[in-house]
Amino acid sequence: MLNNHKIIDADCHVTEPIELWEQYLEPEFQPFVPIINATQDEHPLKNLTIQGQIVYDRISDQLWVEGARLSEIELEKYGDLGTDPESQVKAMQRMGTDVAFLYPTVGLWVLAMDAMSSELSDAYTRAYNNWLHD
Repeated sequence: MLNNHKIIDADCHVTEPIELWEQYLEPEFQPFVPIINATQDEHPLKNLTIQGQIVYDRISDQLWVEGARLSEIELEKYGDLGTDPESQVKAMQRMGTDVAFLYPTVGLWVLAMDAMSSELSDAYTRAYNNWLHD
């Protein structure tokens, strides 16, 4: 709280483990599990694909580099915390945040892929929500 005003983080992102899709997508959607293709690239998520289609197809190399740089800075501040709900609350306390809106990271990009059926989109949404709930 700052001067009796609640501080709201309106753009907080959950970093989903890549395994969540294999564990939580229903059996009929398992062929659509995102996978990271083996690469020497320093940014493995650049090669995240669903049935051969690159998920992060609209991110420039410059943005990958800058994102990695900023991630390192954040890791210095919060790297001692885990990825569990209690760690999220601790990070919010360090930042002075009272409320946070949580959004998926990989999940948002997956749902933005062109030509995805509504059934598959719903399956990804259920998988993410069930994982987040658990």
